[in-house]
Amino acid sequence: MPELPEVESIVCSLQPLLVGRSIVRVTVLDPRIIAGTGNKRSWTSGAVPAFVESLLYEKIVAVGRRAKNFFLVFASGKCLVGHLKMTGQLLYEARKSTALPGPHVRVVFELSQGTLLYADARRFGYLLVYPRFSDWEDVCKKAYGLEPLSNDFTPRAFAERLKKKPHVSVKAALLRQDIVSGIGNIYCDEVCFLARVHPGRPIGSLRTEELRALHTAIKTVLREAVRHGGSSISDYVLPDGKKGSYAYFHQVYGREGKLCRRCSAILQKQRIAGRTTAFCMKCQPECFDFLL
Repeated sequence: MPELPEVESIVCSLQPLLVGRSIVRVTVLDPRIIAGTGNKRSWTSGAVPAFVESLLYEKIVAVGRRAKNFFLVFASGKCLVGHLKMTGQLLYEARKSTALPGPHVRVVFELSQGTLLYADARRFGYLLVYPRFSDWEDVCKKAYGLEPLSNDFTPRAFAERLKKKPHVSVKAALLRQDIVSGIGNIYCDEVCFLARVHPGRPIGSLRTEELRALHTAIKTVLREAVRHGGSSISDYVLPDGKKGSYAYFHQVYGREGKLCRRCSAILQKQRIAGRTTAFCMKCQPECFDFLL
């Protein structure tokens, strides 16, 4: 699933291409992608016509991201929100093509200049329209925690959020979108490795310096991932179809059984917080006593 760095990379690529353009035609090829207002898909027979009508001739004034969602803000105040889920893609074509859309293209937005396509092989993603951007902001305030790339993501704010869950594992806490938004399985493993913290340790066992290390690691890993265009492991690509290159810099994710690039120990794999987790037992000892 595309995480914060992937969605941020897509948004940064689309901003200069979409801002100032208007939607002149919307073609929905798969109605299951169109959701009602809210975070959950609520498809009805009238959803597609209402979706199309609400977006026609709307001028895009901003492109942004919140957690793992992308959004377009229009001059009228409306807001189009989307989630890529497992296999979603946002693709941009500068010139109008006469060829038929690819087999996984679900929605086509023809713009005053260029075309934006939403593709999704497994069709888990969704698109929805909010009448006002403030409605989307209200949803975000209730559903999402700290934004790791924002100025609000301070060591103190981060520690305060975590300390409310002393018995929860580090991995489970970092995956909770109401604590820190945008982190998924890939970057959780990478963050824990950089911070030298075992992902299975309970939050209550972390020392102050370890909380600071986690905070620093989150910012470092996510910013580096964005700089490299994210991690193209499965279906994820940038709007121009190119792959992100951060997967080449992964230290532990997907590398279980291989040598640790820091200490040469064999990387381990364990199920933590319901997710397959890669880590180095030597660099990230599970027992707190080992750290004393």
